[in-house]
Amino acid sequence: MFSHFKSLRTRTLFYLLLLLFVFALASYLTTSRLLHKSLQQFEAAQAQAELERIRAVLATEAQALLSSGLDYSLWDDTYGYMQDLDPAYLASNFTAESLGNLRVDLVVFLDAGGHFHSGVDPHAGASMSQAAASGTRIDAIRAGYDALSPHLRDKGGYLFRWLGNAPALLVYSPIHDNSGRQPRRGWLVMARLLQGAADSALGSQAPIPFRLEPVDTRRIPVASDEQASFTVTQILQDSQGSSDLRLIVEHPPSLLSQQRAGDLLLLTNSLLILVLAALAAALLLDRLILKRLSHFSNLAESRRHGEGPAAVWPVRGRDELDVLAHSLNELMAEVQTAHGHLYQEARKDPLTGLGNRKFLSERLQLYQALCNRDPEQSLVFYLIDLDDFKLINDCLGHAAGDAMLDAIALRLRSLVRASDTAVRMGGDEFAVLSLVRHGDLGVGAFAERLLEEISLPVFFNGTRLTITGSIGIAHAERNTPQEELLRHADIALYEAKRLGRSRQVIFSEDMHAQVQERMFLEQRLRHALTMGQLEVWFQPIIDSSNDQVVMVEALARWPDIDGFCSPEKFIPIAEEAGLIGELGLYIARNAIGSLPRLRKQLPGLAMNINLSVKQLLQADLVEQLCELVDSQGLPRQSIHFELTESAFADSLELLQNQVRSLVDAGFKLHLDDFGTGYSSLQRLQRLPMSALKLDKSFTHLIDDGDERLIKVILSLGEQLNMHVIAEGVESPQQRLRLQTLGCYLMQGHLFAASMPETQLLEWIQAREKHDETLAPVIALVGPHGAG
Repeated sequence: MFSHFKSLRTRTLFYLLLLLFVFALASYLTTSRLLHKSLQQFEAAQAQAELERIRAVLATEAQALLSSGLDYSLWDDTYGYMQDLDPAYLASNFTAESLGNLRVDLVVFLDAGGHFHSGVDPHAGASMSQAAASGTRIDAIRAGYDALSPHLRDKGGYLFRWLGNAPALLVYSPIHDNSGRQPRRGWLVMARLLQGAADSALGSQAPIPFRLEPVDTRRIPVASDEQASFTVTQILQDSQGSSDLRLIVEHPPSLLSQQRAGDLLLLTNSLLILVLAALAAALLLDRLILKRLSHFSNLAESRRHGEGPAAVWPVRGRDELDVLAHSLNELMAEVQTAHGHLYQEARKDPLTGLGNRKFLSERLQLYQALCNRDPEQSLVFYLIDLDDFKLINDCLGHAAGDAMLDAIALRLRSLVRASDTAVRMGGDEFAVLSLVRHGDLGVGAFAERLLEEISLPVFFNGTRLTITGSIGIAHAERNTPQEELLRHADIALYEAKRLGRSRQVIFSEDMHAQVQERMFLEQRLRHALTMGQLEVWFQPIIDSSNDQVVMVEALARWPDIDGFCSPEKFIPIAEEAGLIGELGLYIARNAIGSLPRLRKQLPGLAMNINLSVKQLLQADLVEQLCELVDSQGLPRQSIHFELTESAFADSLELLQNQVRSLVDAGFKLHLDDFGTGYSSLQRLQRLPMSALKLDKSFTHLIDDGDERLIKVILSLGEQLNMHVIAEGVESPQQRLRLQTLGCYLMQGHLFAASMPETQLLEWIQAREKHDETLAPVIALVGPHGAG
């Protein structure tokens, strides 16, 4: 029996029958599942309809009780009771019979401050004393009042909340006199306990079992057992929106008999189809294919023991099997020929001809084996990355980038020894493997030669292209894993990038900890941006000639566990991680959104927003900024963008078009930290700036009696028709000297530190309430403005 099963013919027929059985079983299970799912969807729809009916009844009941409460709250007797506290009013208007008709279980009066005033408990048969103000039900009613929006406090509304140990409907009605001319004296609160179907009046309108639970309790999942009830839940809506109660309805199944009958019919049909399909398929497969395959198998077995032709399949006709056999014979011949070529191509970079990552991995294994045999030898790995290579691709096209990469590859070939290996890791990354003797001091010198060769110019279509590179160097110890060696070199490369361009850095263990800290901070920054945890603070800019606030600068602030994370720390990380565009747009969106509110206090106020050079490289930056400003209905000239002088030290031609586009769109530009960068005066003349910001380091020179640079910058601003804004003004002496020199726009702690929008509005209002100008500044900024 088992010998017959070894035959392909027998096994194929067996597997065919097994496959048909699996298909039939799968068809039955799928169809049955779809049937069950359809019935369950019907049951679920019924349960949902019941839930909607109960929800509608509860909403109708709430509106009716709200109307009654509003009616009571407009009585002059109610208005007078809030002042006189006349017990006769409660005895005549809130009897057990009247409250029973309204199905009200508790009546509470709150004074104008939202505190307990008095109440009526019909179940206790008496009015509530002041001592009841500390009860859990009163606390829940007051918490509901605190949650009401200002609109609902004026118009009245209802809430679904948990009151004591039961769900309740709370109606809040503001108490006014009938004429509506007197101020509001408090609120009338009516509470109705909701006990589901146990509430006879509610049960008569919605005779469906249901229950109410607090939202913060665990949800009950929908039942999967066909015998169980279908449970649906929904958070009740009240005047405030989503309430604190969840409505739960359990619907018992009603189609179990139909489901069993459908399963039986499906099973019968599946078995019948299985038998017929198995017989037909077995007959056709054996007649057309299996007998012929057995013949081919016998021929192959006989040739395996002898010297037969190289063909895998014999060709004796023109049908599909013969065509396949002929094609396979030709393909095997081509595969043998191409195998050698593919082996080499799989290890070569197609652009530069250098080895690739796979080739690098094989060479690493070989070099490590050589180092293990000779303890005097050591393996050094140089990881090279081109600085700002993306600018070449973006501005001149990929053809220019490919020419640059090919030129770098040729230079690497000319520098490395025969025993070294140069590879292209991918993109603009290269690597060099080198075997050196222990204690060899030429590692740094070789890295410097690499940097010098990379920085040589490349000519493309008549254009002179110059680029620099950064190198991370890692030494391999004995049996160092490849992944660890590559990671060490990558960490060293990151450190070289952080320190500046055209640098080489050798890996040390301290770098690993720094990279981990940077990665942790980057992940937290990503989370903070996603969750909107960053804040925008504002620092006023004063026109000291009239002591008026003319501008505010928007500054990013990141609340941290220990206070605030310094912008000098997280902004460079945002630039390195590619988050600066998202961060800049986040700050701009929030700052521009605040400006309409600030301009209500100070019409004509301008907003200064910082832009980084990487933001300027975004193609759609101007379009995004215009859309943000226009959506707030602001004039574009009210937005001033501050650009650092160092941003234009390189790639000036690449940024000028973007800068002019901002100016053409109606925005104004300020050159920030002027005098601390490396921009030439010729470049400054070509930039369409409207103001220069005098760096605080120059402002502080006033205390040393050195005003030469300030005078030069002020004269330069006058000649170029640019305003000059002095940063870091912290003392009256600095202010006085700047005014004497002709600089009136100032920013610093003498006037105000950076602050959130709400505090800034309070600061502006405080200045407007005083006739004198210096006194409020001293009171707000403390010791910086004193003296």
